[in-house]
Amino acid sequence: QNIVMPGGSVRVGKERIELEPSGNFESIEDIRRTTILLPGSNDVVYLEDIVTIKRGYQDPLTSFVRSSGVPALAIAVSMRDGGNNIGLGYDVLEAIKGFEAQLPIGVKFEMLNFSPKEVEDKVNDFMNNLVQAIVVVAAVMLFSLGLRTGLVVSALIPTSMIITIFVMNYFHIGLDQISLAALIIALGMLVDNGIVMSESILVEMSNGKSPSEAAITSANELKIPLLTSSLTTSAAFLPIFLAESAMGEYTAALFQVVTITLLCSWVLSLTMIPLMCMVILKVKKETGNDDSIFDQGFYPRYRAFLLLLLKNRIATVAIVVLLFFISIKALSLVPSIFFPPSDRPFFKLDIELPIGTAIEQTDWVMKDVEQYLETLKANKDNPQGIRNWITYVGSGGARYLLTHSPKPATPSYGLMIINTTGADVNAELMAKVESYINQHHPDAQGTARLIENGKAINNPVEVRIYGNDVDKLFTIVDEIKQQLGSISGLKNISDDWGQRIKKLTVNIDQEKSRRAGVTSQDIAVSLQTGLSGYEMTDYREGSTSIPVILRTEFADRQDLGKIETLTVFSQANGNAIPLVQVADIKVTWESAKILRRDRLKAVAIGAQLEDSITASQGFAEITPWLEK
Repeated sequence: QNIVMPGGSVRVGKERIELEPSGNFESIEDIRRTTILLPGSNDVVYLEDIVTIKRGYQDPLTSFVRSSGVPALAIAVSMRDGGNNIGLGYDVLEAIKGFEAQLPIGVKFEMLNFSPKEVEDKVNDFMNNLVQAIVVVAAVMLFSLGLRTGLVVSALIPTSMIITIFVMNYFHIGLDQISLAALIIALGMLVDNGIVMSESILVEMSNGKSPSEAAITSANELKIPLLTSSLTTSAAFLPIFLAESAMGEYTAALFQVVTITLLCSWVLSLTMIPLMCMVILKVKKETGNDDSIFDQGFYPRYRAFLLLLLKNRIATVAIVVLLFFISIKALSLVPSIFFPPSDRPFFKLDIELPIGTAIEQTDWVMKDVEQYLETLKANKDNPQGIRNWITYVGSGGARYLLTHSPKPATPSYGLMIINTTGADVNAELMAKVESYINQHHPDAQGTARLIENGKAINNPVEVRIYGNDVDKLFTIVDEIKQQLGSISGLKNISDDWGQRIKKLTVNIDQEKSRRAGVTSQDIAVSLQTGLSGYEMTDYREGSTSIPVILRTEFADRQDLGKIETLTVFSQANGNAIPLVQVADIKVTWESAKILRRDRLKAVAIGAQLEDSITASQGFAEITPWLEK
């Protein structure tokens, strides 16, 4: 019964008709009224007379979600390629309003992470910075080059930016943090083409040429040099674009946007700038009584300084070389990171218990941490603190950000995404939460981290070792952990294999089992049925398949002492014997998991960072010891 199998086909005239035998369970009542033949007799009984049949949820649950301590369902919406994040956000909000009107009272929607708002704020901030930068550069041009030349060069800035954005759209390059930062970087370089071109035209006009002749002559002379200088500048960003890595993909727009901006500036410097110079620039007619501008003000002192350097050229070159090496040495003393810390008003909390921990225990720990978070929530007396949070038990949650890499589902793992009132309180709250976990749950490892900018990184400092001998590997692992622990600024040191776990090994006496008429498979099936449950079949409900599980009562599944007396049934002859007659049970310890790279066992030892240290500094501390 409960089969979905073809019954063959039969040819009828010109047609071939399929046969499909019935027998599929149509309801739960069909399962209850299934007849079972009693072993050793011809009597039959209904299945409901010997077992309890009920419909329920998976037990134990593999994962579940809470929103600020309340049971919840988490829905993640991702933008498809080429979409508009801000527009998607407004569409989602409108859809939620429609759902709220349809769902019953008591069902609430809470937005735990709304990236369109963040994107809109980021774009607005960058655009404000961009406008400020344009104003500053234009003001400098007007002050240093004079009114007329300054106006010509300043006009190049917004024009280049507008054309660049059109070209970016053509090549499907969106406005994001990287592309907007690239626009600001290119801002200070794109004016160079305009300055060189306008100054050259002004010199040609001073030499007696007409504005049109001066413009044509300068454009012909400078078109190749300006192109070469623009491409040389953009080539400095080429390694980032060519990097075959996640970081290279993330920052590729830096090279693309800088190159587009400089090329647009080059084209405009050969077209728009000469035309504007012909109309705007004027050459002052010289008279015999006029003193040269280079004989007044700052210029005489500047000329004297240059002559001094030229007279002492060897000393000048030596001083320049010395200053260069001093600057290189000083640069190594400056803390460096590829991406700045996140300024988002939330952080994530990873809680890992020893592998093998029941999900119920993990949930208990997570609930205890949630109660502590309640004491840190913002209120009238304390306006700075936690706003809300979402808790994932047994899973790494949805990928709500590109830089969040969800960990594989495991009962011993929990994740919290904690929203705060501002980025300035994140560090304090993270320290408090970690301290609470360390004090109240010493068997759990709690790691509070900001959301990374750029590639998702599990451990900022990580050492990986390879080998085949597990005992030797972990001897080295322990030494590395001790060394990492001695470095100030490193915390939460762990390895990716986890602690060794207990396992009950059932040693089957094959001679006894054969005499009893049971096989190793019979023993395994009986254990599975008696403890976790054995999947017998599927109950099909429309397009959904629901597994039908056979297992013993809850009380019998929780008593470790009853395992030896568990009854083993032979599938061949129906014999039933206690497990203790054919097997004994012993406790063994083994690795929680075994990871390999290039067919070799590999262990990664990682550490998190405190605010006082960077990843490069931490790695520099451990490297000399590793090389020994």
